[in-house]
Amino acid sequence: ERRFTFVSRMAESILGYSSEEWKTRGFWFSHLHPEDRDWASEFSKFQTSRLQDHEYEYRMISKDGSVKWFKDITSVNTENMVSKSLQGVLVDITERKETETELLRNKERYQTLVEQQTEMITRWKPDGTFTFVNDVFCSFFEKSREELIGRTYIPQMPVEDHERFTEFFVRLNKDNPVGHFTHRVIKADGEIRWLRWTDTAIFDKAGNIIEYQAVGRDLTARKKAEEALKDSEQQLQLIFESAPIGMAITDSGGHFLRVNKAYCDIVGY
Repeated sequence: ERRFTFVSRMAESILGYSSEEWKTRGFWFSHLHPEDRDWASEFSKFQTSRLQDHEYEYRMISKDGSVKWFKDITSVNTENMVSKSLQGVLVDITERKETETELLRNKERYQTLVEQQTEMITRWKPDGTFTFVNDVFCSFFEKSREELIGRTYIPQMPVEDHERFTEFFVRLNKDNPVGHFTHRVIKADGEIRWLRWTDTAIFDKAGNIIEYQAVGRDLTARKKAEEALKDSEQQLQLIFESAPIGMAITDSGGHFLRVNKAYCDIVGY
């Protein structure tokens, strides 16, 4: 009949119902959370019909309307291979479930944040096996997550950059867990791109490196701008030095900052 014959005082205090209310027929079923009512009831009936002890987690509605999570550990008492009664312990796991829910929300928020970044973000084990890559990383290297997660991948780069790459990670330790590294990669079409990374070593309690996390961005446009500026400055310097007329640059106080050869020839200094 699913009628309680005994409940402890703790059961009364958790949900706020008196023992008399607990012992009314249909109490357990009617106070199950609507989303758990059918499956929990059917699960218990099925296990009981098989004379199987069982454990399951479900929600119940307390007297003040709040939702409580319980782990139900049930033993089936039998007589002549027929179930006669159930004896169980209800463990209040509400706090644990709330913590799990909050952790899941935080994980989802973190995942969303990571995927919205314009930087490449990746994590990998000391042996080079990837454990995480975001969409930006996959897009840049034209790889899918399936091609990277659980596998190793080192992009093609000039030999000297690859040597510096290896030396850089050897220097990361507990006293120096974060470093910055700039290198070139050679894309499939032969184009050379510049990448700048911030790498962080992650340690276990014993101080051993168990993982690396890297955040990187493509610096190619800035590098090209710097090279163009450098070329422009060199051209201006060449024009300045080779001009047939005297040229000088001074500050606001009249101090000379730069003079060309023609100017020196004119003034004799």
